[in-house]
Amino acid sequence: MSLYFQRERRSLDDAILADGKVLFEGSIQSSLTMPESDPEDPTPVLPEPDFEYHADGTIDVFRASTFIVAWNLATATGLSSDGQTFELRKRDYEAEAIDGSGNEIWVPIASGAAHFKIAPSATQTLLLVTMEEIVAYGKASIALFNNSNHTVILNKHPHPKAGILIFGIGPVDSDITNLYRYVNDLYEFISYSDVHIYTCRDAPFYLSTRPGTPGGRVELDHTPDDYQYQIGVIWSGFTYNFWLIAPNNPRNDTLNQTRMYLLRADDFVLDNGEKPLTWYQGQVTFGTLWVARGGYNPIPVMFDNTGIYFDYTSTTTNVTNMKFTQTLILSPPEPVLPSPPSG
Repeated sequence: MSLYFQRERRSLDDAILADGKVLFEGSIQSSLTMPESDPEDPTPVLPEPDFEYHADGTIDVFRASTFIVAWNLATATGLSSDGQTFELRKRDYEAEAIDGSGNEIWVPIASGAAHFKIAPSATQTLLLVTMEEIVAYGKASIALFNNSNHTVILNKHPHPKAGILIFGIGPVDSDITNLYRYVNDLYEFISYSDVHIYTCRDAPFYLSTRPGTPGGRVELDHTPDDYQYQIGVIWSGFTYNFWLIAPNNPRNDTLNQTRMYLLRADDFVLDNGEKPLTWYQGQVTFGTLWVARGGYNPIPVMFDNTGIYFDYTSTTTNVTNMKFTQTLILSPPEPVLPSPPSG
């Protein structure tokens, strides 16, 4: 995307008062940028201006970038004792907010001087407009001032006697930082997490007579456990994979006619405090829990926003092992996948 702005001065009065802004009445070129469209709104969007010129000589900049600002003035003579000096200034909106007086505060960026007699004054400088400025104030503002101690007279010839040119030369540090963060967030979204292991919640998967915390997270060097069943989970983006880890020692368990939780939604907590199982929406999802009792027999295991559990309708003894695997897509109410930076 190219950012550019150019105006010139021809027919205006030749005098520029001390500390007055230089006016450029003639528009030559000014770039436009197409705004981001709303996928849900079919209304065509129109390009928006990157700059706006005001009648008092102020130029508003609406895009963050690094700019080169170049200007030239064909001066004649004047009443100033220090020659003809022109200064590019940038309006400090932050300082004005702190000052609170309502007065405009302009900060010098660069200056250029001409000889005492007829000679052109041509200068260029770098102008930095950050994304923070655009977000906070919606724009940055600049203007070219007569920095001499008295009125300066421009050449009286009807041809262009003054001009200003602004063009962007690339992103600023904030844009690069935003892009880096986006790529990093995107990488984290598509890459796999570490394996998280949790002790199962209810008996017989958890034995209160043995060491451990029901539903508690354990380190990888504590899996498999000698006595407790565990739930393993790994994810990439919003796709979560759960599986049941049997203990090392042989078991001989009894499944009763009750609801038994393998893992409650409040047990599965990420490092940032989020609880992905609580994001589950809609009807219950059924998976398969394979129960070893001589051979493996399937019983339904359920997943919803309360956790992972099963409702058993009979009593079964001599259960020596149990296994299941299940993949769930769990999306938070407001998806956290970042949008690419614009500009």
